[in-house]
Amino acid sequence: MNLDFGFRLDRDHRGALRLLPAVLVEWQNLPCFCQNGPLLNLQYLVCTPEYEGAMTPNREAQMLFTHRNPEMELDHKRTALVLVDMQNEFFEEKTGTYYELIADSLKERNVISHTEQLLKTAQELGYYILHSPHWYYPTDLQWVVPGGAIAHYLGGIGFCGRKDPVDLEGFAHSRADYYEPFKKYLMDGRTCNTSPHKHFGTMANDMVKQLRMRKVEKVIMAGPAANICLESHMRDLIEAGFEVAMVRDAVAGPKNEEGDGYVAAMVNWRFMANGLWTTEEAVNKMKAAATAA
Repeated sequence: MNLDFGFRLDRDHRGALRLLPAVLVEWQNLPCFCQNGPLLNLQYLVCTPEYEGAMTPNREAQMLFTHRNPEMELDHKRTALVLVDMQNEFFEEKTGTYYELIADSLKERNVISHTEQLLKTAQELGYYILHSPHWYYPTDLQWVVPGGAIAHYLGGIGFCGRKDPVDLEGFAHSRADYYEPFKKYLMDGRTCNTSPHKHFGTMANDMVKQLRMRKVEKVIMAGPAANICLESHMRDLIEAGFEVAMVRDAVAGPKNEEGDGYVAAMVNWRFMANGLWTTEEAVNKMKAAATAA
């Protein structure tokens, strides 16, 4: 029997289609029909999974990463909900704002409703809530180091601008203000709104300090800029020694000519995070841990 090498369709644990390496064992004919009747016969390949991972003399099939780490277990007293960018800039339907970049992604995954579910659950069950906002002041216009593409773009549209760190004139209902439906959670007197992050991650703010001082060891994370600010926060917290679970349907991502930022985030988080949960899964785990405490 002559063997060749290629791929076969399979489904992962969530039912999504994927391509797996396989040995192509047999050619068969497949009739192809058009509107006016048979057009031609196409040959297709019968693939057998038994030969997965086999090698040709010139090429080794790339391994598909399917490993699963032990499930992240929550500890009510040592767990926090960490949110990034809960501001009008991202959630309010306006032109000329970041919202335009993620509008479809927000709606497709019902991100606003899912984010509120997380906030409501954390507030009712007494979990720590920490929020990292994104703000810029007029003095930040003195920067002369060039930013990347997204930083350069956002600088040109007045992204999350504030008059001053302490002067709130013009702040209320501005693009930089907290998203109105979330204010009852973010401004309840218990939620910690950290100092602002400036580019993407926690290096410029006090998120890590605030978590450490509460002896938090595990975090559940969500936010509208999945592959940019949120992922940068995730990476920083992992490097700082926290266990991190990401909520896959409480996040959104922009697209560019290279692809979908949301998909890019999911690929990276699958490799790096301790957990990749839906909102429903996260809420159930938070309730279970609070009940067990």
